[in-house]
Amino acid sequence: MGKHVQSVDHQVQKRIEDNPAGWVFTPADFYDLGSRQAVASAYAANLLGLSEQVPAKIINLTDGKTRTIKAGPMRILLKRTTPRNMAVARKLSGLLIQAFRNLGQNHVEAHHIERLRKNLPAEERQKIVEDLTYAPIWMHKHFREVALSHEPDARI
Repeated sequence: MGKHVQSVDHQVQKRIEDNPAGWVFTPADFYDLGSRQAVASAYAANLLGLSEQVPAKIINLTDGKTRTIKAGPMRILLKRTTPRNMAVARKLSGLLIQAFRNLGQNHVEAHHIERLRKNLPAEERQKIVEDLTYAPIWMHKHFREVALSHEPDARI
């Protein structure tokens, strides 16, 4: 049986095929394709300016089943994740969780936090504290550091 024309797999593949060869895609290019909201994983650190590495393999987290979509020579992995991760999909906190996870617990350094504080708008940084319950415990300290105002007497 062929793929249903409206399936997420089909829509992602069609969107890729509709663009010229060499076109660079990001997870954001697929966010509007239905209820299976995807968030970047290895790509998150690059997107936030914490890494200059660009992943060779795109992995999108999904609440659907894990599968690989082929589009010519490109392969996109849709990897099943927890409802907890999906709860912060499309939010800055979700992106931070994936970026910190990619960097690793022992590799989030002061210069990473400072870069985030400098590059992210203050009102967006303040919102991430609301999603602490979705982040692993080891990230809570980093979320609070990112959210801190540059003003010396500000407290969270």
